[in-house]
Amino acid sequence: MRKGFTLIELLVVVLIIGILAAIALPQYTKAVEKSRVTEAKILLKSLLDAQNRYCLQTGCMDANGGAADFSNLDINLPYPTTMNQGRSYVQTKNFVIYTEECTGGTNGSLPGHYSCLLEADRLGKNYGVQLGGVNYDGFSAGQKPGVFYCYGDDEDCVAAGAVKDDTGNWVF
Repeated sequence: MRKGFTLIELLVVVLIIGILAAIALPQYTKAVEKSRVTEAKILLKSLLDAQNRYCLQTGCMDANGGAADFSNLDINLPYPTTMNQGRSYVQTKNFVIYTEECTGGTNGSLPGHYSCLLEADRLGKNYGVQLGGVNYDGFSAGQKPGVFYCYGDDEDCVAAGAVKDDTGNWVF
């Protein structure tokens, strides 16, 4: 008697593998996107902390009397910082991270203390991550400083792991 597999047995095995792949692949892509959001959140938080340290030491003024850009901060960034349209930004493999705008001396902060809105735009996707400093007052309605927000397409924010809060904003 010959040993081997019948055609039916092989078809059943291929069918089972196909079903498992169809279930696992979407979950895998969601997990990868969530890990990329975590990467952006860690870098944004590090940049915000570095900006706060810089502000405590210098009053947040660079040589031109404006808010410090990334090149002034004591932090190891993965790539050199560059300027584009007056904004300092860093591009990593998955994100373009930049300081959107800064406000100074508001909400009872230290005089001259700047608090910036940091944004990480996801390359190849239609969403980004926002994080504002403790006294940043330029947020949309209902947004709070120190909370990670998703902006962009609703489907992409959901795929990245964001959920809607009670004010209708996408949060991580």
